[in-house]
Amino acid sequence: MPSGLLTCRLHTGGDLSGGALRHHARHGLRRAVHSLPAWVKVTIPSLAIIGGGTFTLVSANAGTTTQTINGCVKSTSTVTARTIYDVYLNKTVKCPKGSFGVTWNVQGPVGPRGPAGPAGPAGASGLLTVSATAAVSSWPETGGWATDDFTRTVTLTRQHAAAASHCGSGASQCWFYTETLADNGSFTTAAGAHSPNGSSSAMINGIISGNMIGGGEIEFYASSDTPNPSLVPATVDGSSARPSTTYWYKQFFPDGTQFGESPPQAGNGPWTTYDWKYTAPKTCETWNDGINPGDDGSGTADGNITGVNACTA
Repeated sequence: MPSGLLTCRLHTGGDLSGGALRHHARHGLRRAVHSLPAWVKVTIPSLAIIGGGTFTLVSANAGTTTQTINGCVKSTSTVTARTIYDVYLNKTVKCPKGSFGVTWNVQGPVGPRGPAGPAGPAGASGLLTVSATAAVSSWPETGGWATDDFTRTVTLTRQHAAAASHCGSGASQCWFYTETLADNGSFTTAAGAHSPNGSSSAMINGIISGNMIGGGEIEFYASSDTPNPSLVPATVDGSSARPSTTYWYKQFFPDGTQFGESPPQAGNGPWTTYDWKYTAPKTCETWNDGINPGDDGSGTADGNITGVNACTA
């Protein structure tokens, strides 16, 4: 061991709480502390004691006790002849003339701050995706030109947290979402109604049926970070009160949720793109209703559903 240090690890389970251990100088340190508990470890910087220094007492099993140990050290002129006596647990010792008191505790002083540890692993992604599917019947088309029966599947993805201001006044938090909506089903026209292409004046001739498929994508903000697909009804009767296709996503959220649109689309609300295609096999007609690309079903290239036979031999 280093010069000037004497270390003794004790291996007895003696209990000092009932009285003092008193030993004379001639017996030395080993006998003086022989009956200390097994958890005690004594380190004596002998040179420091000459100047009235302190002993250090720590535990062989650090943290197992908080008891304080007090004792006396007899002053001598010999560096190697220090004797500890009148040792008590949790009791102050009044040392006689010719000696000085020492106090230890199992818990030593706070050590220096250690170096910074390595960077931790990346946190979990903020992405959360949920989906809900509904069977929709008797859904009226805009303008009343047809009613639809279809299966609608909507998928929402929570992308990341956003500034609360995106969700409106009073919102304490806000999240940015994307939505994908997909429909697949059929339509039946209403005889005499205006045909769906807004640039045409044609009226629908008779009742015809066909296939409808399409969907689109939406971006929006919501003050809730927990969209719940179980809130979306599994069946929807379009002939009664029902949410619009544009704001179908609001059904995923609890009452009181605040919403915002991003980015504001010119006349298209939160839609970034959409496209539905209607096909009438009996008359060989098609009509596309889409934006980005497309002109919302009003262009001549979008076709039309009129009930007039357009089939060629």
